[in-house]
Amino acid sequence: MNIRNWPIGKILQLPDHVFGARFPISIELTVGGGVTEYAISELSFPEKAVIWNVSIFWGLWSAAGSTLQLGIKDTIPVSPATISACEELLPGVGEANAGPNFLHGYQYSGHEDFPLRMPVEGPARRLVGAAVSSGGATSNVRVVVTVSSVPGEVPDCVLSE
Repeated sequence: MNIRNWPIGKILQLPDHVFGARFPISIELTVGGGVTEYAISELSFPEKAVIWNVSIFWGLWSAAGSTLQLGIKDTIPVSPATISACEELLPGVGEANAGPNFLHGYQYSGHEDFPLRMPVEGPARRLVGAAVSSGGATSNVRVVVTVSSVPGEVPDCVLSE
């Protein structure tokens, strides 16, 4: 059955297995000395996509830690204002009064997972990020987003389940 004209909210109610193959989109930021680094993913999201998971891998060697902002945009951010104006990747996650998707990593190396089922629409949209190390040491942060395309058709048997 053709579901191209269905609203995205209705499509998201379909079972996971009808969505396309999942693939990673990632950015990596290496920061130090209080300088902000900006990054944009090499791959763009499909025109209609679903984000299934966001994984953040922190490699921190700074006593003060690092801050990270994430978003979705078609061009690389070049300032704090442009990263804050991006579409939020993790709505509602972050520190109060610090800005959208403003995350801190403190004096540890680790991994955080944020399972989602979030639609993304629009051509040439990419994962973007900004990171800064508040100490003098170098920190490395890798962000991996698991994404798939939204189906245009599904077998009729799926709708009868």
